[in-house]
Amino acid sequence: MTRSERAIVLSIGFLEHELDLMGTMVQDVEKGLLANPTDPVAGRKLEAIYTLAGETWERARTLRVRLSGGASLIHYDRGIHEPGARARRRSLG
Repeated sequence: MTRSERAIVLSIGFLEHELDLMGTMVQDVEKGLLANPTDPVAGRKLEAIYTLAGETWERARTLRVRLSGGASLIHYDRGIHEPGARARRRSLG
């Protein structure tokens, strides 16, 4: 794997991690919106998160296409991106 490919893989991992975090935020905001459906702030937050998640997904998809030369699915594996797993991979070289 070249340096460029490694940088793309790391970027994809970061973006997928951010998407996972956004999913958690969406759940929290949706719960708040269910509790108070007329809350304009919660509605705007949800819209902003959905927009950002769409843009983030598109960036990750574009990087995957660049890396593989063709379309591919995004699969986020939390275990791979946990700090302990990263440290183990780094120790292997």
